[in-house]
Amino acid sequence: DTDGAPNGEEFSIQAYDAYGRNITSGTFSEGQFNQTAASGNVYLRITQIAANTQGTTFNLDRVQATPSPVDSTPIIVGQTVSAYVSTAASPIYALNLQQDDLVLVDSPSANSNWVYLTGASRSLGAPLPSYPGGIPGPAVLGWAPAGNYQLSFSDSLHNFQFKVYTGHDATQVSTDQAVASSLSAGQSLGMFRINAKAGQTYQLNGLANADSGLSYLVLDAYGNQLDAGDPSTGSGQGWKVSSDESCYVVVYRTPDITAPAANIDFSI
Repeated sequence: DTDGAPNGEEFSIQAYDAYGRNITSGTFSEGQFNQTAASGNVYLRITQIAANTQGTTFNLDRVQATPSPVDSTPIIVGQTVSAYVSTAASPIYALNLQQDDLVLVDSPSANSNWVYLTGASRSLGAPLPSYPGGIPGPAVLGWAPAGNYQLSFSDSLHNFQFKVYTGHDATQVSTDQAVASSLSAGQSLGMFRINAKAGQTYQLNGLANADSGLSYLVLDAYGNQLDAGDPSTGSGQGWKVSSDESCYVVVYRTPDITAPAANIDFSI
């Protein structure tokens, strides 16, 4: 309401994400909305809905996630976080994502647990371990916008190691490339990124030198599962994406710090 007239609010606002999904709408002098799971442009539509002779102006600010509390333990992506034992409340870890990204958490513990990523723009949760391929796998939290987050677990004692992975740190591979990689002794997860094109059909093919005892996941940019299987046997099912985006192949095995090195050999 710019002039105090009895008409009330003279303008309405709608906000849409990059795919046209409505984020917020209404008539208000000050409001806020969160970024959805779509990276890219946000569109604002301002409509005059009542008589007005003064026009209007507006400001748009992006607010980063709130700083982590002082009692949180700072960690970084790719860090092996040591076991923590406490009789107090569950520990909280402070994690900064420097870019919008897909987030996974892996742990050598097979105990049933939940992991939570909480920020001002987005909150995510997933079981740890997960069982997408029959053996214990990582928690796939999904896509999160850049900012500061709190990472926590449902286990009140939290007596296990863990590591945070993001799509940004995955190894880039291309279609028809014979990927020859490996898990080092004690390592339980390897992550690869492919630039997928809309409308194309893709398929993972295991190669002759791949070791047994591994499983794989194919994830889209937002953590949705596209395929899963054993990279040492035959071929997986075909999968597609509806828009050009990064997709991820996550190869993993049952966590065991005494496990020997293993070959990861496949092509897309």
